[in-house]
Order: sequence, then C-alpha cells, then structure tokens
Amino acid sequence: MKLSVVIAAYNERENVLPLTRRLVDTLRAMPSVSWELVFVVEGTDGTREALETFRGEVPSLRVLWAREPAGLGAAFRKGFAAVSADSDLVVTMDADLNHQPEEIPRLVEASIRTGADVLIGSRFVPGGRIEGTPAWKRLLSGSMNVAMRFLWGLPVRDKTSGYRVYRASALRTLQHRLDDFAFLPELLIQAHRQGLRLAEEPILFRYRVHGVSKMGILKTSRSYLSLLRSRVDRWTLAALLFLASGAAVRLVSTFPVRRWPTEPDALLPGMTAVKILSGDVRVFSSGVRIGALESYAHALVFAVAGPTRAASGVVPLVAGVLSTVVFFALARALIGRSAACVALAVFAIPPPAFLYWTYQPNGYPLAVLLWLTVLLVAERLARGPSRGPLLVLAFGLVSGLAWWTTLQSVAVLLPATLWIALHRPRALLTGRRLSLAALGFALGASPWIGYNVRYPLATFHANFAVRPVGTSEGIVANAAFLVRDSLPELFVSLDPEQGPNPAGPLRRALRLPVAAVWAAGTAYAFVRVARALSARVRGARSPLPGELLLLLVAAVMLAVTALSEAGSYRNPNVRYILPCFFLGAAGVGVLLSSPSRRAGAAFAGAALLAVVAFDLAGVPWPGSPLRQRLARDARDEGRLLALLRERRIDAVYGDYWWVYGLNFVAGGSPAGIPDREDLDYYRYAGALPDRPVRWALLTLRPEEIAAWQVAFGGSGEVLEAGSRYRLFLPAPSTIPPVPAQAQAEWIRTTASAARPPP
Repeated sequence: MKLSVVIAAYNERENVLPLTRRLVDTLRAMPSVSWELVFVVEGTDGTREALETFRGEVPSLRVLWAREPAGLGAAFRKGFAAVSADSDLVVTMDADLNHQPEEIPRLVEASIRTGADVLIGSRFVPGGRIEGTPAWKRLLSGSMNVAMRFLWGLPVRDKTSGYRVYRASALRTLQHRLDDFAFLPELLIQAHRQGLRLAEEPILFRYRVHGVSKMGILKTSRSYLSLLRSRVDRWTLAALLFLASGAAVRLVSTFPVRRWPTEPDALLPGMTAVKILSGDVRVFSSGVRIGALESYAHALVFAVAGPTRAASGVVPLVAGVLSTVVFFALARALIGRSAACVALAVFAIPPPAFLYWTYQPNGYPLAVLLWLTVLLVAERLARGPSRGPLLVLAFGLVSGLAWWTTLQSVAVLLPATLWIALHRPRALLTGRRLSLAALGFALGASPWIGYNVRYPLATFHANFAVRPVGTSEGIVANAAFLVRDSLPELFVSLDPEQGPNPAGPLRRALRLPVAAVWAAGTAYAFVRVARALSARVRGARSPLPGELLLLLVAAVMLAVTALSEAGSYRNPNVRYILPCFFLGAAGVGVLLSSPSRRAGAAFAGAALLAVVAFDLAGVPWPGSPLRQRLARDARDEGRLLALLRERRIDAVYGDYWWVYGLNFVAGGSPAGIPDREDLDYYRYAGALPDRPVRWALLTLRPEEIAAWQVAFGGSGEVLEAGSRYRLFLPAPSTIPPVPAQAQAEWIRTTASAARPPP
C-alpha cells in the first residue's frame, strides 16, 4: 500500500523539524507501507531550508516552495496535484503539531476498516480530546459545525478538522474552489453530495506551543462566510427563505400584543412566573395538567423586562422559531433534503389553527419544540452517525422535560423509543445506555416525579387529558369527532376562534383544494410506508421510510385523545392533536417534491402556492378582524381597570374568562375571583386580606346585572366600562362584615344562585 502525507506549512520553522522527525519514525514503523512526504511551504522564515536537511535521509520527501502565501486551500490544491499516481491513501495534517503523527497508523487502520472515502480525525466524537485551544476558536469552530450540519446535513461532527485520510481515487474526484481554511468543510460538502462514505476517528488536538497561528478570527470568519456563499444552492436558499418567513409570521402574529385570544388561559404561565419570581416554586401552570417549564423561561424574561403581556410573548416566539429549525433538521433526516425544504414551507407558515395554538403563551409552543426535539434525537440515535452516551442522556433528558410539560407527550415518547428499537436496539436498550436514558428522564421529569410522590399520582387523577373516557360509546364518539371535525380544523380551519373572525373569499375558495393537497400528502405517506412494510414482509432489506415515525406519532396521539376525556371536548380539540401536523407537513413535502416532469412540477408548485396562500390569509395580521377585536378588548380592559381603581375596588367577581386575567394584568390589585372555585388555580381568593373589602361583580350580560341587583336587595351601583363590561358594585352593607376570604365564598354562592340561564 502506498501512503502520501501532504502538509502545508507557512512560516513554521520551529515546528517543522520535530514534526518531520516524528513523522518519519512513525511511517518507518508501519509494515508493508511505502510512503512519501509532500510539503507545500510558503514564506521565508527558514522552513524550506530546515526541511532540506532531511533530503539525504528521506529520499521520498518533496518540498514545493513559494515566497508569498496563497492560502491554506490553495496550498493543499498544489499538494494534492503532486501526489504520486500510484498512491492508495492521502493523509493531510497541520504543520504546527496540533495533530500527533503517532496517530497515523490508527487512522489508516480505521480508514481501511470502515471503508471510508474520507476519514476525519475528529475532536468531537467520544475519545477525542482538545488541549489548550483558545475559547474563541472553540466557539467559532463549534458554531460553524452546527451551521454546516443544519444547512447541508453533513453526517460528521468535526467538519473543520484538517487531520484526514482520503482514499486517493476519491480525492481525485473532489475539486475545492476556496483558498482559505474553509476548503476543509467544502471538501466534505462535495464528498457528501457525491455519496462518498465519511467516517470519524477520535484524535488528540493539542494547540501549538511554538509559532503564531495563521487562523485569525476575522480572516477565518471571512473564509467561512465565503464557504456559505459558494455552497448555498437553491434548496439552501429556499430553506433560509422559509425559515425567515416563518419567523416573520410568528413575529407579526405576536407583536404588538394587545390581548391574547385565549386569555386568561394564555396568561396562566405568566401568572406562574410571577409566583416563581416571588419565591413560590411551582410545578404546574394550569392545574396539574401543564408543567411550569415555560413559566420558568417566562420568569427569566420577566426578571429583565417586567411581567407584561408583551414580555409573555417572547418565550412562545422563540420556541416557535426553534421548532421550525428543529422540524427542518428532523424532516431532512427522515425524508431527504428537497422534500424537507417543501415540508418546511408548509410548517414555517402553518395552517391558522396550528398557528393559533402555538404562538400564544399557553404551554403548547414549548411542548411542540420538545416533541420535535425528542423525535430528532431519536432519529440521530436510530440512524445517525453519532450514538455516544451524551446523546442517550440527551434523549432521556428531553423526554423527561416533555413528560413534565404534558402527559400527552407519551404519544411522542413511545414512537420515538420504538423507532430506535427498530433500527438500532443497542443504541438505547443495553444496560448502561438504558441507565443513562433513565437518568436523563429522571432529571428532566424530576419536578413531576416529586409532585406525584408527595401527592400520589395526583396528575393522573386530576388531569382530564389522560383520564379514560369510560365507555365504548364515548370512545367511538370521540374518534368520529376527531376525524370529522378536529383533523379538518387542524389543517384547513377558516376560523380558529369559532365565529368572531369570518374568513374572506380567498380562503373560502381555497379551502377544498388545500384540503385535497393535505389529504393527498397524508395518503402518499401511508402508501410509502405500506409499500416498505410489505417489501420487508416479503424479505427485502429496504430501509423503513422516515414517514413511519411521524405516522406512529399521529396514530398514538389520535388514540390517546380518543380514549381520554380530552377527546370529549367539542370545541374542536385541535390542541390535543397538534403532532398530527408533523405527518401532514412531511407527506406534502414528499408528494410535492417528487414530480420530475415539467407538467407535474408545475402542478406541485401550484399546489404548494395554494397551501401557503391559504395559510398566509389566515395569519392574524395587524388590522385583521381578530387583532381589531383584541385591541378593542384591551382598550375596554384599560377603562375597566381605571374605573376599578378610581372606585378603590379590591376584588372583582365574575366569569373566569373575563376576570382571572386581571390578576396578571393588574398585578393582583384588584384581585380577579372566578365564579368557579376550581378555576382559581392560584387561590387568589385565599390570598385576600383578613378583613372586609370592596367588591365589584363583572359581567357582559345586562340581564345578569338585573338579577344581581335583586339578589343583593336592590342596593348597589351599576356602571359600564367600555363597550362590553358591566359592573355591579353592591353596597358594603349588603355583604357580611367578615374577612375577605369568607366574603368571596358568600358572593360566589349568592351571585351564582341568582345568575340567569345563558
């Protein structure tokens, strides 16, 4: 076997002598290997003269010299051209002793063992080590590795390492254009696109002791930017465009915040965050159903910006943007790059109902992000190049966080675990790895576990989302409603608010064609999965299509909802089946990216345009009916608060949907006391002072005011605040002179008994 070692050296006189001596000793100790050393030397510091001293001892050493530096990439281009035609393998390494020559035999053996066309000496796989590297270099290298994995899906962890073993015949097919440091990832991108086999082997990277690094931060950054410019193709540009569009849609949907459509539910995580900042540690933000993880994120924002509606929009916005990024990474791994780009278009600009439930601070934006992350890590464990213990621990940790956030996560965790077991059981199901996954899960779910130990299994008893529906008739009714109402609402909703915001003519005209696209994409995913499973039954070794993972998620999520009381909510319960959208987006991506003929491609483009147009028309743009209504409600709420404070009202009783949000907006003064005790999640009634207080009863119905006047003996004052709110201020003499907590119970009983039917 013939081995060529190519090294570029620019002013490395202090390092080149010990490097060459160690290289020669290492190569001479390799049996049955002939070799040559090719040095591409630039500069006038004496590096060339130092190497000339080896000429008599090492006949196979060649030195290619130039006075002025042309760049690392240009130097290696010259060195590759000088490699002997009969070479089998080409080793590249740095000249500054960052790389240890003694590791060459192990790297060559790994190259042969793995059959790699390019073997990378990696700092970032298990066993790899870094010593002495400045923090800024680690940050820059790490950032570029993340960016390149996202943009091009390179299946290696260390994309910037120069310590490599190339199969010579494969190297001759690669032509890099960049002249600086970025030629290293450029070669990997080209090799990956050609379908060449890439592999990694751990190395020790020891930062230079002598000489000056040529890798300045500005120069290196410019080099990497030139790589991005040179390698951005139409699919990459499309992905970046869709990601930016998705971020813009969520930003415009969120700000300026007037009022959240689902208040006060949307303010519960914010209320929990306020409690957390006051030292009241919380596990849940909505009963015992939604975990408080999002609230801890809100607390960080509130600590800087204060507890406002606008500040409560930051976390869901960030979670939504990150979800789009993670979905793209997941889709690319499951269905391929081009299909993932099309799927990204319909995920980044989602249907109105999906957007409605994932741009508000209600716990679901974070849940969606965690679900997608669980699936992405599971895919990496199942079919990715990296399966180290840290990835197993990460899978357990993210799964635990998702479980704490909502028990509905079981519909994602079970398929994710099954996916790993189907492809690579040893990646998770061995004793040590299973223990790591369990440890990660215990860490992530520790608040939930602690709560259920203190209050035995309380989250199962008091959580309608996982309580069984009880009867077979109920299960059938739930399933029918999901198919007939919830799934169509998820993909082609005309009005997620169910009434206040009628759709315009464009959306009404597009609804049926867009529904057909979603149905065709989902059906196509079913067909691909069925074909693959049928082929495997017949003995074929064809890989399982990535849509199977998302199909499993959708099936389990629908089953969990149909079997639980959550499926009995008829409004329609889109929020309980949000992961079904993952399958729909992937199916549409595969369907619309597959046509090869011009007519088919034109039809696919028109279908995609129709879906995006329908969804864009459903965005709550500033000036839309929904935003106008929310702005009006916010103005009325401002007038209400001003009136309450003017009258020195301490507590407001009324319907949960209209009074409970005051506890966040008004900072608890006046306190909003809901008409149902079970909806007073934070026990604001119990926090009222130990003395009588001034009360106001709030409603939107004039007939309720009249009934309250009678119930309170006709003594009191009736006021209006804005265009919606009606207030009844009972005379203090009509309320028992007891502490406010007892007054709250008395008013709740009296007012509820007098309330006329709706």
